[in-house]
Amino acid sequence: MNSNERPLIPDDAVACEFSWLGKDYGVYVDVASQNIHFHNCFVPSKLFPSTEGWFSFPVSDIRFVYNTRQYKGGWVLMIGTSGGGARISRMHTDYSQLYATLTKVAPPNDPGYLMSNPVVSFLSAAGVFILAACGLFAGWFLSPPQSNDMILGVCVTSGIAIGVVGGFVIISIIDRFLKAMYARN
Repeated sequence: MNSNERPLIPDDAVACEFSWLGKDYGVYVDVASQNIHFHNCFVPSKLFPSTEGWFSFPVSDIRFVYNTRQYKGGWVLMIGTSGGGARISRMHTDYSQLYATLTKVAPPNDPGYLMSNPVVSFLSAAGVFILAACGLFAGWFLSPPQSNDMILGVCVTSGIAIGVVGGFVIISIIDRFLKAMYARN
């Protein structure tokens, strides 16, 4: 639920608040009512998302919670729901109490949202790169022996495009398969 007004958050809720560039942010877990509230840090899954205001969800709507290392070396807490997600950097706040609470009250990580895992997304990007390289070599190998530069360029570019599209199709099939497997359980 999106709102510009602060929801009723009890004093015993686990709070992770921080400021950055003069703006206040926060994540609040109300264990008693089993709700999680995001303030200015939740990015909804829509075409033009906005992090303004408050977003509230039941804790059962959480799909994954990852405490992971970013590419540049900083730690980040990633919280995903069916409606979007939030990233909280350890550089801005100590979220250890929030992470401990979320791992206790939230459901186990949904394997159907495996592509949101930073390690898996890195591996899938590497897989797409490898398939693109295979497409490059296939395009070069399958080009006619007496071809000019334009024909060779078209063959190589087509091979790369087929490799990239094939990689994304394979990843999409795996992701859908995992979501279907999770839905059956």
